[in-house]
Amino acid sequence: MYFILISSWLGIVGFMRVSLFSQEFAMLLAGVTRPVRLSSPKAKAASQVFLKKKDSDDVSTLPVKLSVVIPAFNEEARIASTISHLSAYLDMQDKSYEIIISDDGSNDQSSLLVRQIVAENGNVRLIREHRNQGKGAAVKRGIMAARGEMIIFMDADLSYPVETISLCIDALQNYDIAIGSRNLPGSEIKIRPSLLRQLTGPLFKAAVSKLVISGYSDTQCGFKGFRAGAAVKIFSNCSINGFAFDVEVLALARMFGYSVTEVPVSLILDSSDSKINLTTDPLKMFSELMQVRRKMKMISRPDNEPLRFSEKQYEMKS
Repeated sequence: MYFILISSWLGIVGFMRVSLFSQEFAMLLAGVTRPVRLSSPKAKAASQVFLKKKDSDDVSTLPVKLSVVIPAFNEEARIASTISHLSAYLDMQDKSYEIIISDDGSNDQSSLLVRQIVAENGNVRLIREHRNQGKGAAVKRGIMAARGEMIIFMDADLSYPVETISLCIDALQNYDIAIGSRNLPGSEIKIRPSLLRQLTGPLFKAAVSKLVISGYSDTQCGFKGFRAGAAVKIFSNCSINGFAFDVEVLALARMFGYSVTEVPVSLILDSSDSKINLTTDPLKMFSELMQVRRKMKMISRPDNEPLRFSEKQYEMKS
């Protein structure tokens, strides 16, 4: 079964790579080239300056009701508008909040733009990693730094309407974890999925169900919310930095016995495909799934050492 899944996946990847090569070759014959974006000397200089500065901004340690974590990598084109849109919505809610931008080693002006916003908006924080490590690592850093009683992470492109936050908060009144799903009766897909998504999505879902965990209609939705205690306990034990980190999160949640519910979401934008490397990422995804599978089996052994868990961190969040 595993061989069939992996063979099918690699076959699709091969087809997509040939298609992309054909497109590039046709463009070359037609004398058309793709535009190459070069960073300005000023942008490079600013990037070097901030590399020498601290990774996060000093803020009050007072708790807030809600933390919203945004993992970001090279999001200079949209990060300012994302923060503005999110802040405007949260300002209308009757809850104290913070927005944490977890920059995963961007080499554009993302961090510079966020720092300028931080200087003017006390509800925004920046955490920066100097080296790109993956979305899972960025989400983990943001969640472990959060001060909220409830913690939500969502994508920088605001793939789902900000109003989804209220649905998630309502769900967290009765559950430890609320995860978005694009496959529930109330869900809406307002954009046509890419061919890549249509071909690989079902295969990855089948692999997740067979290898690691079943029972969820959508493990990969980029919108998930947690009560703080559950978030800290789960993410302090996460080790996957790539695309399969969502699977590890849900596997750990089930192992710890946390209650999880799915909430319907509306997908209005999806730019994630542009960050998928057809040459290497599919194999990485399956490799990460196998890592999670082995980890869960090892943890379940009676002679295995207990999971890492900082009681001090947990108390800070409760």
